[in-house]
Amino acid sequence: MTSIANSLGVGSGIDTKALIDELVAAERKPRDDALTARSDKVTARISGMAQVTSALDALVAAMASRTRKGALGPLPATSDPSALTARATAGATRLLEPTSIEIKSLAGGQSLVSVAVASSTATVGEGTLTITLGTMTPDGAGDFAFAGAAAGIDIVIDSKNNTLAGLAAAINKSGTGVRASIIDDGQGARLVLKGPTGAKSAFIVTATGDAGLDRFLYKPGTPTMVSAGTAHDASLVVDGVSVTRPSNTITDLVVGVSLDLVKAAPGTVITLGANRDITGLTTAVNDLVDAVNALHSLTHALTTGATEAGAAAPLAGDATLRQVERQLLQLTATGTGGLAKLGVTTSRDGSLSVDSAKLSAALASDPDGAEALLAGLTATGGALTKVRSALGTSTDTRLTREQSAVATARAKLETSMTTLRAQLVKQYAAMEQAVGAFKATQSFLDEQIKAWNKSDS
Repeated sequence: MTSIANSLGVGSGIDTKALIDELVAAERKPRDDALTARSDKVTARISGMAQVTSALDALVAAMASRTRKGALGPLPATSDPSALTARATAGATRLLEPTSIEIKSLAGGQSLVSVAVASSTATVGEGTLTITLGTMTPDGAGDFAFAGAAAGIDIVIDSKNNTLAGLAAAINKSGTGVRASIIDDGQGARLVLKGPTGAKSAFIVTATGDAGLDRFLYKPGTPTMVSAGTAHDASLVVDGVSVTRPSNTITDLVVGVSLDLVKAAPGTVITLGANRDITGLTTAVNDLVDAVNALHSLTHALTTGATEAGAAAPLAGDATLRQVERQLLQLTATGTGGLAKLGVTTSRDGSLSVDSAKLSAALASDPDGAEALLAGLTATGGALTKVRSALGTSTDTRLTREQSAVATARAKLETSMTTLRAQLVKQYAAMEQAVGAFKATQSFLDEQIKAWNKSDS
Protein backbone atom coordinates (compact mmCIF):
# COMPACT_ATOMS: atom_id res chain seq x y z
CA MET A 1 0.00 0.00 0.00
CA THR A 2 3.01 2.27 0.50
CA SER A 3 3.79 2.33 -3.23
CA ILE A 4 0.17 3.07 -4.02
CA ALA A 5 0.05 5.86 -1.43
CA ASN A 6 3.26 7.35 -2.85
CA SER A 7 1.65 7.57 -6.30
CA LEU A 8 -1.39 9.49 -5.07
CA GLY A 9 -1.89 12.82 -6.85
CA VAL A 10 0.40 11.91 -9.73
CA GLY A 11 -2.39 11.41 -12.26
CA SER A 12 -4.96 13.97 -11.10
CA GLY A 13 -2.67 16.63 -9.73
CA ILE A 14 -4.83 16.76 -6.59
CA ASP A 15 -3.16 16.45 -3.12
CA THR A 16 -5.10 13.30 -2.32
CA LYS A 17 -2.78 12.42 0.61
CA ALA A 18 -3.87 15.56 2.45
CA LEU A 19 -7.47 14.92 1.40
CA ILE A 20 -7.37 11.39 2.90
CA ASP A 21 -5.81 12.73 6.12
CA GLU A 22 -8.62 15.27 6.44
CA LEU A 23 -11.32 12.68 5.73
CA VAL A 24 -9.87 10.27 8.34
CA ALA A 25 -9.50 13.10 10.88
CA ALA A 26 -13.07 14.23 10.28
CA GLU A 27 -14.31 10.67 10.78
CA ARG A 28 -12.15 10.19 13.91
CA LYS A 29 -12.83 13.48 15.75
CA PRO A 30 -16.41 13.02 17.02
CA ARG A 31 -15.72 9.45 18.12
CA ASP A 32 -12.35 10.40 19.66
CA ASP A 33 -13.92 13.36 21.49
CA ALA A 34 -16.65 11.09 22.86
CA LEU A 35 -14.09 8.57 24.09
CA THR A 36 -11.97 11.33 25.67
CA ALA A 37 -15.01 12.70 27.48
CA ARG A 38 -15.96 9.20 28.59
CA SER A 39 -12.39 8.52 29.76
CA ASP A 40 -12.21 11.82 31.66
CA LYS A 41 -15.51 11.02 33.35
CA VAL A 42 -14.32 7.57 34.43
CA THR A 43 -11.02 9.02 35.68
CA ALA A 44 -12.90 11.65 37.69
CA ARG A 45 -15.17 8.98 39.14
CA ILE A 46 -12.20 6.80 40.09
CA SER A 47 -10.45 9.79 41.68
CA GLY A 48 -13.58 10.78 43.60
CA MET A 49 -14.19 7.26 44.85
CA ALA A 50 -10.54 7.00 45.90
CA GLN A 51 -10.92 10.20 47.94
CA VAL A 52 -13.98 8.82 49.72
CA THR A 53 -12.36 5.45 50.33
CA SER A 54 -9.18 7.05 51.67
CA ALA A 55 -11.12 9.40 53.99
CA LEU A 56 -13.31 6.59 55.28
CA ASP A 57 -10.36 4.25 55.82
CA ALA A 58 -8.56 6.99 57.74
CA LEU A 59 -11.65 7.58 59.88
CA VAL A 60 -12.13 3.89 60.69
CA ALA A 61 -8.42 3.38 61.38
CA ALA A 62 -8.20 6.45 63.62
CA MET A 63 -11.30 5.45 65.60
CA ALA A 64 -10.10 1.87 65.94
CA SER A 65 -6.73 3.13 67.17
CA ARG A 66 -8.39 5.41 69.73
CA THR A 67 -10.40 2.54 71.18
CA ARG A 68 -7.92 -0.35 70.73
CA LYS A 69 -7.26 -2.42 73.87
CA GLY A 70 -9.48 -0.21 75.98
CA ALA A 71 -7.40 2.94 75.39
CA LEU A 72 -10.41 5.07 76.37
CA GLY A 73 -11.09 3.00 79.47
CA PRO A 74 -9.94 3.53 83.05
CA LEU A 75 -6.29 4.57 83.25
CA PRO A 76 -3.90 4.43 86.20
CA ALA A 77 -3.54 7.58 88.29
CA THR A 78 -1.89 8.45 91.59
CA SER A 79 -2.91 10.65 94.50
CA ASP A 80 0.40 12.57 94.34
CA PRO A 81 1.73 13.00 90.78
CA SER A 82 4.54 15.22 92.11
CA ALA A 83 6.11 12.12 93.68
CA LEU A 84 4.74 9.24 91.61
CA THR A 85 3.19 9.05 88.14
CA ALA A 86 1.69 6.01 86.45
CA ARG A 87 0.78 5.04 82.91
CA ALA A 88 -0.85 2.00 81.35
CA THR A 89 1.46 -0.30 79.41
CA ALA A 90 -1.31 -2.14 77.51
CA GLY A 91 -4.51 -0.11 77.29
CA ALA A 92 -7.02 0.31 80.07
CA THR A 93 -6.49 -1.09 83.57
CA ARG A 94 -10.05 -2.08 84.48
CA LEU A 95 -8.99 -4.58 87.13
CA LEU A 96 -6.58 -2.22 88.87
CA GLU A 97 -7.30 -2.31 92.59
CA PRO A 98 -6.25 0.63 94.79
CA THR A 99 -2.61 0.16 95.77
CA SER A 100 -0.71 2.02 98.50
CA ILE A 101 2.89 2.99 97.74
CA GLU A 102 5.49 4.71 99.90
CA ILE A 103 8.68 5.90 98.19
CA LYS A 104 11.45 5.72 100.77
CA SER A 105 14.26 6.56 98.34
CA LEU A 106 14.92 6.89 94.62
CA ALA A 107 17.38 4.76 92.70
CA GLY A 108 20.67 6.49 92.06
CA GLY A 109 23.87 6.01 90.12
CA GLN A 110 27.47 6.23 91.21
CA SER A 111 29.17 9.59 90.63
CA LEU A 112 32.91 10.32 90.65
CA VAL A 113 34.81 13.63 90.39
CA SER A 114 38.46 13.91 89.39
CA VAL A 115 41.10 16.32 90.60
CA ALA A 116 41.25 19.59 88.66
CA VAL A 117 43.44 20.05 85.62
CA ALA A 118 44.26 23.33 83.89
CA SER A 119 41.54 23.10 81.23
CA SER A 120 39.57 20.69 79.08
CA THR A 121 42.37 20.81 76.53
CA ALA A 122 45.08 19.86 79.03
CA THR A 123 46.86 16.58 78.24
CA VAL A 124 46.04 13.67 80.54
CA GLY A 125 48.52 11.01 79.43
CA GLU A 126 48.36 8.11 77.01
CA GLY A 127 47.39 4.59 77.88
CA THR A 128 44.25 2.59 78.64
CA LEU A 129 41.46 3.22 81.12
CA THR A 130 39.25 0.26 81.97
CA ILE A 131 35.72 0.69 83.37
CA THR A 132 34.12 -2.32 85.03
CA LEU A 133 30.52 -2.45 86.30
CA GLY A 134 29.48 -4.54 89.28
CA THR A 135 28.56 -4.40 92.98
CA MET A 136 30.43 -2.26 95.47
CA THR A 137 30.45 -3.06 99.21
CA PRO A 138 31.90 -0.52 101.73
CA ASP A 139 34.28 -2.11 104.23
CA GLY A 140 33.50 0.38 107.02
CA ALA A 141 37.08 1.67 107.06
CA GLY A 142 36.84 4.13 104.19
CA ASP A 143 37.53 1.61 101.47
CA PHE A 144 35.36 -0.88 99.60
CA ALA A 145 35.23 -4.28 98.03
CA PHE A 146 34.10 -4.75 94.43
CA ALA A 147 32.65 -7.70 92.51
CA GLY A 148 32.55 -7.20 88.74
CA ALA A 149 29.44 -8.35 86.93
CA ALA A 150 31.28 -8.71 83.61
CA ALA A 151 34.62 -8.01 81.97
CA GLY A 152 35.66 -4.37 81.90
CA ILE A 153 35.66 -2.20 78.80
CA ASP A 154 38.94 -0.64 77.68
CA ILE A 155 39.18 2.98 76.62
CA VAL A 156 42.34 3.80 74.70
CA ILE A 157 43.86 7.26 75.04
CA ASP A 158 46.49 8.12 72.43
CA SER A 159 47.84 11.18 70.63
CA LYS A 160 44.49 11.76 68.93
CA ASN A 161 42.48 12.15 72.15
CA ASN A 162 45.10 12.92 74.78
CA THR A 163 43.16 15.72 76.48
CA LEU A 164 40.54 15.85 79.19
CA ALA A 165 37.88 16.55 76.53
CA GLY A 166 39.18 13.66 74.41
CA LEU A 167 39.05 11.33 77.42
CA ALA A 168 35.44 12.35 78.17
CA ALA A 169 34.42 11.80 74.54
CA ALA A 170 36.11 8.38 74.46
CA ILE A 171 34.27 7.28 77.63
CA ASN A 172 30.93 8.40 76.22
CA LYS A 173 31.55 6.38 73.05
CA SER A 174 32.69 3.27 74.92
CA GLY A 175 29.26 1.77 75.57
CA THR A 176 29.89 1.23 79.27
CA GLY A 177 26.74 3.07 80.32
CA VAL A 178 28.93 5.52 82.24
CA ARG A 179 28.54 9.12 81.11
CA ALA A 180 31.39 11.61 81.27
CA SER A 181 31.22 15.39 81.47
CA ILE A 182 33.61 18.23 82.29
CA ILE A 183 32.87 20.89 84.91
CA ASP A 184 35.05 23.91 85.54
CA ASP A 185 34.66 24.98 89.18
CA GLY A 186 37.00 27.96 88.97
CA GLN A 187 39.96 25.94 90.23
CA GLY A 188 40.24 24.02 86.98
CA ALA A 189 38.44 21.49 84.80
CA ARG A 190 37.23 18.30 86.47
CA LEU A 191 36.10 15.05 84.88
CA VAL A 192 32.73 13.89 86.26
CA LEU A 193 31.60 10.28 85.74
CA LYS A 194 28.02 9.13 86.32
CA GLY A 195 26.94 5.49 86.17
CA PRO A 196 23.53 3.86 85.62
CA THR A 197 21.10 3.62 88.54
CA GLY A 198 20.93 0.52 90.68
CA ALA A 199 23.14 -1.15 93.29
CA LYS A 200 24.55 -3.57 90.70
CA SER A 201 25.66 -0.73 88.43
CA ALA A 202 28.56 0.55 90.53
CA PHE A 203 31.84 0.83 88.66
CA ILE A 204 35.58 1.01 89.14
CA VAL A 205 38.21 2.66 86.94
CA THR A 206 41.67 1.18 86.44
CA ALA A 207 44.50 2.39 84.22
CA THR A 208 47.72 1.35 82.51
CA GLY A 209 50.15 3.63 80.72
CA ASP A 210 51.27 7.16 81.58
CA ALA A 211 51.23 8.20 85.23
CA GLY A 212 48.88 11.06 84.37
CA LEU A 213 46.01 8.58 83.98
CA ASP A 214 46.33 7.66 87.67
CA ARG A 215 44.36 10.83 88.43
CA PHE A 216 41.28 9.00 87.17
CA LEU A 217 41.62 5.77 89.16
CA TYR A 218 38.84 4.51 91.37
CA LYS A 219 39.40 0.99 92.65
CA PRO A 220 39.75 -0.76 96.01
CA GLY A 221 42.79 0.65 97.78
CA THR A 222 43.30 3.44 95.22
CA PRO A 223 40.23 5.69 95.06
CA THR A 224 41.98 8.66 93.44
CA MET A 225 38.73 10.17 92.17
CA VAL A 226 36.29 11.45 94.77
CA SER A 227 32.92 9.74 95.23
CA ALA A 228 30.01 12.19 94.91
CA GLY A 229 27.26 9.57 94.94
CA THR A 230 26.79 5.83 95.34
CA ALA A 231 24.94 3.34 93.19
CA HIS A 232 21.78 2.18 94.96
CA ASP A 233 18.30 0.80 94.30
CA ALA A 234 15.00 2.54 94.77
CA SER A 235 13.31 1.54 98.01
CA LEU A 236 9.52 1.31 98.24
CA VAL A 237 6.80 -0.15 100.40
CA VAL A 238 3.93 -1.52 98.27
CA ASP A 239 0.82 -2.56 100.20
CA GLY A 240 3.00 -3.08 103.26
CA VAL A 241 5.69 -5.08 101.44
CA SER A 242 9.21 -3.61 101.18
CA VAL A 243 10.71 -3.87 97.71
CA THR A 244 13.72 -2.51 95.86
CA ARG A 245 14.25 -1.85 92.17
CA PRO A 246 17.34 -0.70 90.26
CA SER A 247 15.47 1.95 88.24
CA ASN A 248 13.09 4.80 88.96
CA THR A 249 10.88 3.47 86.17
CA ILE A 250 9.24 0.27 87.39
CA THR A 251 7.14 -1.99 85.16
CA ASP A 252 7.01 -5.23 87.15
CA LEU A 253 5.24 -4.26 90.38
CA VAL A 254 1.67 -3.66 89.19
CA VAL A 255 0.35 -5.63 86.22
CA GLY A 256 -0.27 -3.41 83.19
CA VAL A 257 1.14 -0.30 84.87
CA SER A 258 4.46 1.51 84.54
CA LEU A 259 5.44 3.55 87.60
CA ASP A 260 7.74 6.57 87.41
CA LEU A 261 9.27 7.59 90.72
CA VAL A 262 9.67 11.38 90.75
CA LYS A 263 10.89 12.04 94.28
CA ALA A 264 11.31 10.29 97.61
CA ALA A 265 8.48 10.79 100.07
CA PRO A 266 9.24 8.70 103.15
CA GLY A 267 6.30 8.52 105.52
CA THR A 268 3.81 9.54 102.79
CA VAL A 269 1.48 6.87 101.45
CA ILE A 270 0.49 7.47 97.82
CA THR A 271 -2.58 5.72 96.40
CA LEU A 272 -2.48 4.20 92.90
CA GLY A 273 -5.86 3.51 91.33
CA ALA A 274 -7.86 3.59 88.10
CA ASN A 275 -9.26 6.88 86.86
CA ARG A 276 -11.56 7.63 83.93
CA ASP A 277 -10.12 9.81 81.18
CA ILE A 278 -13.24 11.91 80.59
CA THR A 279 -11.23 14.43 78.58
CA GLY A 280 -10.06 11.66 76.27
CA LEU A 281 -13.63 10.43 75.74
CA THR A 282 -14.85 13.98 75.04
CA THR A 283 -12.06 14.58 72.54
CA ALA A 284 -12.75 11.26 70.82
CA VAL A 285 -16.44 12.12 70.32
CA ASN A 286 -15.71 15.61 68.99
CA ASP A 287 -12.96 14.32 66.68
CA LEU A 288 -15.32 11.63 65.39
CA VAL A 289 -18.01 14.20 64.61
CA ASP A 290 -15.50 16.45 62.82
CA ALA A 291 -14.22 13.53 60.72
CA VAL A 292 -17.73 12.33 59.81
CA ASN A 293 -18.73 15.87 58.82
CA ALA A 294 -15.64 16.16 56.61
CA LEU A 295 -16.55 12.85 54.96
CA HIS A 296 -20.16 13.98 54.51
CA SER A 297 -19.00 17.22 52.87
CA LEU A 298 -16.77 15.24 50.51
CA THR A 299 -19.49 12.79 49.44
CA HIS A 300 -21.97 15.64 49.02
CA ALA A 301 -19.55 17.57 46.78
CA LEU A 302 -18.92 14.48 44.66
CA THR A 303 -22.61 13.57 44.19
CA THR A 304 -24.17 17.00 43.56
CA GLY A 305 -26.37 17.01 40.45
CA ALA A 306 -26.26 19.46 37.57
CA THR A 307 -27.54 22.99 38.20
CA GLU A 308 -27.89 26.16 36.16
CA ALA A 309 -24.55 27.21 37.60
CA GLY A 310 -22.62 24.14 36.54
CA ALA A 311 -22.42 20.52 35.45
CA ALA A 312 -23.05 17.52 37.67
CA ALA A 313 -20.30 16.27 39.98
CA PRO A 314 -18.40 13.16 38.79
CA LEU A 315 -20.27 10.76 41.10
CA ALA A 316 -23.72 12.31 40.82
CA GLY A 317 -26.35 9.58 41.04
CA ASP A 318 -23.83 6.94 42.18
CA ALA A 319 -25.82 4.32 44.08
CA THR A 320 -22.89 3.26 46.25
CA LEU A 321 -22.23 6.76 47.55
CA ARG A 322 -25.95 7.31 48.14
CA GLN A 323 -25.83 4.22 50.37
CA VAL A 324 -22.78 5.61 52.18
CA GLU A 325 -24.55 8.92 52.80
CA ARG A 326 -27.66 7.14 54.12
CA GLN A 327 -25.57 5.13 56.56
CA LEU A 328 -23.71 8.24 57.76
CA LEU A 329 -27.11 9.79 58.51
CA GLN A 330 -27.96 6.77 60.66
CA LEU A 331 -24.94 7.09 62.97
CA THR A 332 -27.08 8.85 65.55
CA ALA A 333 -29.95 6.38 65.32
CA THR A 334 -30.54 4.11 68.32
CA GLY A 335 -29.34 0.60 67.57
CA THR A 336 -27.16 1.69 64.65
CA GLY A 337 -24.50 4.16 65.69
CA GLY A 338 -26.24 5.24 68.86
CA LEU A 339 -24.31 8.51 68.98
CA ALA A 340 -27.50 10.29 70.03
CA LYS A 341 -26.87 8.83 73.50
CA LEU A 342 -23.75 11.01 73.65
CA GLY A 343 -25.51 14.21 72.63
CA VAL A 344 -24.74 13.88 68.91
CA THR A 345 -27.54 14.85 66.53
CA THR A 346 -27.98 14.90 62.75
CA SER A 347 -28.82 18.26 61.21
CA ARG A 348 -31.14 18.72 58.25
CA ASP A 349 -28.18 19.08 55.91
CA GLY A 350 -26.82 15.71 57.05
CA SER A 351 -23.99 17.04 59.21
CA LEU A 352 -23.49 16.00 62.84
CA SER A 353 -23.32 18.33 65.84
CA VAL A 354 -22.50 17.79 69.52
CA ASP A 355 -24.47 19.09 72.48
CA SER A 356 -21.62 19.58 74.95
CA ALA A 357 -23.90 19.58 78.01
CA LYS A 358 -25.57 16.31 77.02
CA LEU A 359 -22.19 14.76 76.20
CA SER A 360 -20.77 15.72 79.60
CA ALA A 361 -23.84 14.32 81.37
CA ALA A 362 -23.66 11.06 79.41
CA LEU A 363 -19.95 10.59 80.16
CA ALA A 364 -20.46 11.37 83.83
CA SER A 365 -23.36 8.92 84.23
CA ASP A 366 -22.09 6.04 82.08
CA PRO A 367 -18.48 6.33 80.90
CA ASP A 368 -18.27 2.56 80.38
CA GLY A 369 -21.26 2.70 78.04
CA ALA A 370 -19.77 5.61 76.13
CA GLU A 371 -16.50 3.77 75.68
CA ALA A 372 -18.30 0.61 74.53
CA LEU A 373 -20.37 2.63 72.05
CA LEU A 374 -17.29 4.25 70.48
CA ALA A 375 -15.40 0.96 70.36
CA GLY A 376 -18.44 -0.71 68.75
CA LEU A 377 -18.40 1.68 65.80
CA THR A 378 -15.37 -0.05 64.27
CA ALA A 379 -16.05 -3.55 65.57
CA THR A 380 -17.38 -6.29 63.29
CA GLY A 381 -20.90 -5.24 62.34
CA GLY A 382 -20.33 -1.74 63.77
CA ALA A 383 -21.84 1.34 62.14
CA LEU A 384 -18.60 2.64 60.64
CA THR A 385 -17.61 -0.86 59.57
CA LYS A 386 -20.91 -1.12 57.69
CA VAL A 387 -20.30 2.21 55.98
CA ARG A 388 -16.90 0.96 54.83
CA SER A 389 -18.43 -2.30 53.67
CA ALA A 390 -20.91 -0.32 51.56
CA LEU A 391 -18.00 0.78 49.40
CA GLY A 392 -16.59 -2.74 49.21
CA THR A 393 -14.62 -3.73 46.13
CA SER A 394 -17.50 -3.84 43.67
CA THR A 395 -17.17 -0.12 43.02
CA ASP A 396 -13.50 -0.46 42.16
CA THR A 397 -14.31 -3.40 39.90
CA ARG A 398 -17.08 -1.49 38.16
CA LEU A 399 -14.97 1.58 37.52
CA THR A 400 -12.01 -0.50 36.39
CA ARG A 401 -14.33 -2.32 34.00
CA GLU A 402 -15.49 1.02 32.60
CA GLN A 403 -11.89 2.12 32.19
CA SER A 404 -11.07 -1.09 30.33
CA ALA A 405 -14.12 -0.61 28.10
CA VAL A 406 -12.88 2.84 27.11
CA ALA A 407 -9.44 1.44 26.30
CA THR A 408 -11.04 -1.31 24.21
CA ALA A 409 -13.22 1.19 22.35
CA ARG A 410 -10.19 3.36 21.64
CA ALA A 411 -8.31 0.37 20.26
CA LYS A 412 -11.28 -0.46 18.01
CA LEU A 413 -11.36 3.15 16.84
CA GLU A 414 -7.70 2.96 15.85
CA THR A 415 -8.35 -0.28 13.96
CA SER A 416 -11.35 1.17 12.13
CA MET A 417 -9.40 4.33 11.23
CA THR A 418 -6.58 2.21 9.85
CA THR A 419 -9.11 0.26 7.78
CA LEU A 420 -10.80 3.47 6.58
CA ARG A 421 -7.45 4.95 5.54
CA ALA A 422 -6.59 1.79 3.58
CA GLN A 423 -9.96 1.89 1.79
CA LEU A 424 -9.59 5.58 0.89
CA VAL A 425 -6.05 5.05 -0.35
CA LYS A 426 -7.26 2.20 -2.56
CA GLN A 427 -10.21 4.21 -3.90
CA TYR A 428 -8.17 7.32 -4.64
CA ALA A 429 -5.41 5.22 -6.22
CA ALA A 430 -8.00 3.75 -8.59
CA MET A 431 -9.28 7.23 -9.31
CA GLU A 432 -5.73 8.39 -10.07
CA GLN A 433 -5.32 5.53 -12.52
CA ALA A 434 -8.61 6.37 -14.25
CA VAL A 435 -7.80 10.07 -14.41
CA GLY A 436 -4.34 9.23 -15.77
CA ALA A 437 -5.92 7.05 -18.47
CA PHE A 438 -8.40 9.78 -19.35
CA LYS A 439 -5.58 12.30 -19.65
CA ALA A 440 -3.59 9.94 -21.89
CA THR A 441 -6.63 9.48 -24.16
CA GLN A 442 -7.20 13.23 -24.18
CA SER A 443 -3.60 13.84 -25.18
CA PHE A 444 -3.82 11.25 -27.98
CA LEU A 445 -6.99 12.80 -29.34
CA ASP A 446 -5.49 16.28 -29.17
CA GLU A 447 -2.56 15.10 -31.27
CA GLN A 448 -4.87 13.40 -33.80
CA ILE A 449 -7.01 16.49 -34.19
CA LYS A 450 -3.93 18.63 -34.71
CA ALA A 451 -2.71 16.15 -37.35
CA TRP A 452 -6.11 16.20 -39.17
CA ASN A 453 -6.22 19.95 -39.20
CA LYS A 454 -2.72 20.17 -40.62
CA SER A 455 -3.51 17.68 -43.45
CA ASP A 456 -6.67 19.56 -44.41
CA SER A 457 -4.74 22.76 -44.85
